[in-house]
Order: sequence, then C-alpha cells, then structure tokens
Amino acid sequence: MPLILCAACDGQTPYQQSRHQFICTGCGHTLNPSDIDLDGEEVWTVTENGLLSFEDPSPTCPECGSDRIEFKCRQWAVCTEHTCGWAGLEFELVGYTS
Repeated sequence: MPLILCAACDGQTPYQQSRHQFICTGCGHTLNPSDIDLDGEEVWTVTENGLLSFEDPSPTCPECGSDRIEFKCRQWAVCTEHTCGWAGLEFELVGYTS
C-alpha cells in the first residue's frame, strides 16, 4: 500500500498515527483526520506500524495478476505483460473499481 508522505518534507517521510491525528516522522507536521478527504474514491488505511496509507486502486490482470494494464478505446483493456496477452473489458479487471 502506498504511504501518505509529508509535503512539508518534500514527500520524503510518512505520517505516523498519534492519538487523534497523524504526525510527520521527519518534521513533525500534523495532519488531522478532518484534513483527509474521506468522501473520495481512495480507501484510507493505517498500516500495522501506524503509518497512514491508502489502497492502490490500480487494476491488475485477472489472468496473470500483473499491473501492466493499458486502456485502449472505451471499456477495452489489455495486459502488456509479455507472457500474458489477456484482453477484455475493464470491469473484468481484478481490483478495479470505476
């Protein structure tokens, strides 16, 4: 899962959960839960280590599990993993929600 990195530290350090907020592990910048857009499409999570992250909604190929997906026209998608060759409709992609 990708970590949410502190912009004040030039995107180099993650936020750690601390009581009712998240604190940058580098500079101490705070991020309150009210600062996070929980109504968007991202699914926010906290790792086992207490780091703020989100689930990556990147689609994966239902045939080989690769994330090397190209969207062609309309709803058509193909896997570009050299050994796979899967092609199908975008709604068939594992982990993909639009």
